[in-house]
Amino acid sequence: LLLNQRGVMPSADLRVVALVQQFFVDVVPVPRWTSLAEDCFWRRSTLQHDMRSSMLQDIGVLLRQFLAASCTLKQTSHLHAVRLLTLGGFLVIIDALIRRVPEGETDYLSCIYSGELLRVKTLGFGLAPVPLAEATKELQFLDTGALKLRTR
Repeated sequence: LLLNQRGVMPSADLRVVALVQQFFVDVVPVPRWTSLAEDCFWRRSTLQHDMRSSMLQDIGVLLRQFLAASCTLKQTSHLHAVRLLTLGGFLVIIDALIRRVPEGETDYLSCIYSGELLRVKTLGFGLAPVPLAEATKELQFLDTGALKLRTR
């Protein structure tokens, strides 16, 4: 909706980037690293196939809007850091959704991706605090929410 109002609302692209970034940093629960699996929202909640499909479609729409808005803005080191962190959030959530085998159904993609089909467990893209902090130490974050996610 905001991107359709570019002519009316000043800095609509910046608002879209800020809204999506805040949504993935402050609102959506981040999948926990595999050692903390018992308290992870994404691993303990039940998920039906149709709910997972609609969530993936909605995330796809958000991702396209975010990329369209962030690519139209002037490139700064802060925007680059925000884009990387938010895209990482997208990746972690998509990984958690695909890795979950839906209740009562056989989804071969999820079974293969999660290692259930071959009985081989693979680690997900869950955020490990130390590697994320080390990998992003040179990125300049001006947002306290982004700093919180980096140090979780």
